[in-house]
Amino acid sequence: MSTGWAAFLGVISGSVISGTFLILIDWFKYCRKRKELIQEILVRKRIESSSILINMIIELRDELPLYQTGIEVLRWPKDKRISPEFFKNKEDTNLKEKNDYAEKIYQRIEELRKFMHNNTLIIAKNVQLIFWEHFSEFVSWRNKFRIYTDGQLNEQCPDYLENCFNSLSALLDNTKNAIVKDLDVQGFEVISIEELNNSRQKGVNKVIK
Repeated sequence: MSTGWAAFLGVISGSVISGTFLILIDWFKYCRKRKELIQEILVRKRIESSSILINMIIELRDELPLYQTGIEVLRWPKDKRISPEFFKNKEDTNLKEKNDYAEKIYQRIEELRKFMHNNTLIIAKNVQLIFWEHFSEFVSWRNKFRIYTDGQLNEQCPDYLENCFNSLSALLDNTKNAIVKDLDVQGFEVISIEELNNSRQKGVNKVIK
């Protein structure tokens, strides 16, 4: 092969190698940017979903003041053995409103459950574990109220109302803490329900005194 052809082939080979190298660089850049973009989208989505989750728990807690409503609000559908008054007085407007409200609370709980299932790929694993632990405890109390009368509950666990209320409070407090820890945001602290209630009581005491 002549020197001229060798030089020509060398130039061609060098160009091909250089071109391939540049294509690979562009490809890796594209993959990195795509990964970064997807990560950014997922982080935004996680923040959004976490915010919605906390709002749903707060709304449930606010609509379920157990010390005012009692546990009857968690009994739905109504059982003739557990809540006989709802079947004896079907025309009673007050009882009908209570039954409708109990159904609303039931739907709130189911919506919360469905939301978590639908966001399994978005919400952080540790947040999900914390949520399901306390949510399952709260729902277990709800289920217990649906199969036992007040008298039977008093015999089994006199503090059933307080325990159920505490499980709902723990669901909110611990889920919030898990979300903040997952996002690893510096300088943010989550106030607990107990701290909030103590702060409110201090304000009330100033007026009373």
